[in-house]
Amino acid sequence: MNTDDVLRLIREREFGRINSAWHKTTFACWRDTKGGGAEEVTIDVLDRGTEEPKRRFMCIAKLADGRACQSNPEASIDVALSTMHWGELDQPRPRPFPKGKRAILVLPKRDRPRARRKKKK
Repeated sequence: MNTDDVLRLIREREFGRINSAWHKTTFACWRDTKGGGAEEVTIDVLDRGTEEPKRRFMCIAKLADGRACQSNPEASIDVALSTMHWGELDQPRPRPFPKGKRAILVLPKRDRPRARRKKKK
């Protein structure tokens, strides 16, 4: 059984309610940083198979600190790698949430649950 057969089988039978399947190949790479150092980059090449040839390949690059970027879905790996949004890897590192603090989510007024009124006895 080749990769296209396995992807087709997963999609047709909808194992575990899966609605999308890709074959993933991972590459470990090193890139130069703007400061003159180097950092490891993991690049995942995702392949949808031959069923969707115009949007077959997509690439995702990840750094150890959580920063990541991805490509647009394309017909070839070459074009997918060319459309990677590499600049996102140069953005400042995400700040960790301070220990002991809680995140507060503020919903727009229309999305807030309505307060329940106490019944009078």
